[in-house]
Amino acid sequence: MKKTLSILIIWTGLFILISQSLSGESLRSMQYTSREKSKAIAWQKLLRAQFFTLLKLNDLISAHPSINPQVLSSQEKEGYLVQEIEINSTTARRITLLYTRPLNAEPK
Repeated sequence: MKKTLSILIIWTGLFILISQSLSGESLRSMQYTSREKSKAIAWQKLLRAQFFTLLKLNDLISAHPSINPQVLSSQEKEGYLVQEIEINSTTARRITLLYTRPLNAEPK
């Protein structure tokens, strides 16, 4: 999930940069300049916080929520069970999963 989220953030950031360049807005309002290590780390944290705010992803960096699963539907097919389950992915977002498992599988 972290890899997918990272890729999503990178592509979204690139889209924003391209959009800004086409509209003529300044791309480098927080351009990095050489500085002490502690100041560089502080700059990086500030930039990340602003980036997450711009992308409306603040809830992804908040406390880890309980997943609170809810089975929406359950259906037996030939030799397996299919369940549609909804879980909390963040404190403010829910996602739907399709879970399939064999009915008569031997544990390994």
